[in-house]
Amino acid sequence: MKRVVSILLAATLMLTSGTVTYATEENPVQMEYQTEGQDAVQAVNGTEQAPLKDIGVVQVSIAPGITLQKSVTFTVGLSGQESQSIELAANQEIQDTKGTVHFSQLPAGTYELTVAAPGFATYTQTIEVNSKSYAVNLMTGFVEGYTYEEGDYHPGVLLIGDVTGDGVIDDTDRSVLVDAIDTEQASELTDLTGDQKTDLADLEYFAKGYQAEGHTLACIEESVSADAISRNREKTQMWKETWRIY
Repeated sequence: MKRVVSILLAATLMLTSGTVTYATEENPVQMEYQTEGQDAVQAVNGTEQAPLKDIGVVQVSIAPGITLQKSVTFTVGLSGQESQSIELAANQEIQDTKGTVHFSQLPAGTYELTVAAPGFATYTQTIEVNSKSYAVNLMTGFVEGYTYEEGDYHPGVLLIGDVTGDGVIDDTDRSVLVDAIDTEQASELTDLTGDQKTDLADLEYFAKGYQAEGHTLACIEESVSADAISRNREKTQMWKETWRIY
């Protein structure tokens, strides 16, 4: 009887030892599994929480606010970026069409936007870029339907009337234009309307930009950039793949 009990006890000890051994070997695997999974998730979460860099976008659009009988090419510049061009075709009706350029993958920072064209005063505006898309809408003149006061929503204004080519509209431009009309000696710069002559019509256009009243800087529209959306999708997919793995 003692022998039978001894055999049963030995068998029980063997089974118990096997169970304990199995549990001991399995637990480290389980712990390793959990640790790896947590680290991976934390890595993904850490990436998601990190600030997105170099995804700022500045979009500049120009539409006609006055009708010109000649095409005009505007040079659009942004600090540290290669300049781009927007051409408005001749005889375009007001707000009939527009040209647009984009400056993409911009690091966060302060940028200066400049827009210049023959016959127009140089437009300058400071833009604070911070991982978003910033739209600057400009028009060649004041148009009805907007209140041109600081703080109100309105497009920026490109002022016509620079007949000396120095980027500003002042009394010197007025004198040069009046002299050109009196002497009937037209030039490409004094022909503001593009009708191949310098006359009272050009003086009328000059008056639109000379000592213009009203806030001329555009109200900048902010939105989430396409790069930010794309990168967030990639991170979300990475997060999902991590959970599939673990």
